[in-house]
Amino acid sequence: MKGEALSAKQLKGIAAIMQESTMEKAAKKAGVNRATLYRWMEIPAFREKLEWGQRAAFAGALARLQAAAKLAVERLIEALDSKNANERRLAASEILELCFKGKEIGEFSERLAELEDKYFIERPGIVS
Repeated sequence: MKGEALSAKQLKGIAAIMQESTMEKAAKKAGVNRATLYRWMEIPAFREKLEWGQRAAFAGALARLQAAAKLAVERLIEALDSKNANERRLAASEILELCFKGKEIGEFSERLAELEDKYFIERPGIVS
């Protein structure tokens, strides 16, 4: 964090911002006024720590969704055996639509990678 240590109050402010829906609520939870939170947002170390926390929270939420995706796919496949013809048709249609979208995204990704390679565009995670 560029050598700047944050105070316990600032760390509490970061946690409050991440937990609350508004800066007003976050300020109240952190025990400071809203202007103080906004002033702290100008401090690079504060902003970096907040952004790191937000990325970590998002990654955790994404991991939970990915874990639930397996169950969602199983339920969709189970719906193919439903006694209700409309449910079977809807499940089949959804599965086919998802397959086509996945194929399109895969093809698009390949084409984009080819263009990036052709025009030497640096991609994140790729070391030249």
